[in-house]
Amino acid sequence: NMDLGIDEQVQSWVKCVQGSTLKGDNVLPCKCSKHSYPQANFLLENDGQKYIIDPLIDLVGDLKDLPRLVEMTGFGYGRPILPKGRDSSMNLLKIEKFPRDKTLLSDETLQRICDFVILDYYFFDYKPPEICRDQIEADIASIEKVSLE
Repeated sequence: NMDLGIDEQVQSWVKCVQGSTLKGDNVLPCKCSKHSYPQANFLLENDGQKYIIDPLIDLVGDLKDLPRLVEMTGFGYGRPILPKGRDSSMNLLKIEKFPRDKTLLSDETLQRICDFVILDYYFFDYKPPEICRDQIEADIASIEKVSLE
């Protein structure tokens, strides 16, 4: 809705996406909401009682190590192997409609996003916004401490 400011549009979308995870992906106006789901969701499988990491996925390393590992196999990581996919980073219409400036978002909106995608901050090397960074770093330290004991 173009009558709403950016912050209100993002809040509305997050609420809609959170609702669609419960109702299914084709609930309007959140059609295609899967694109906004936390990436960690796609690693999980419901065994009927709880969510577990899909047993067919073998987590063997950290994505930040990927360039070095690919180089060790003889493939140049910096060289494109396949043609570049759809790159919208220079699409002026998308830049105007979907600004990347986080200062346009309120702390409440950023916190709502953090809460929704929190698993991504635990599983992947994503840098969380300042508003939730201390809590996520404390959570990760607590998880690592339990893992080592």
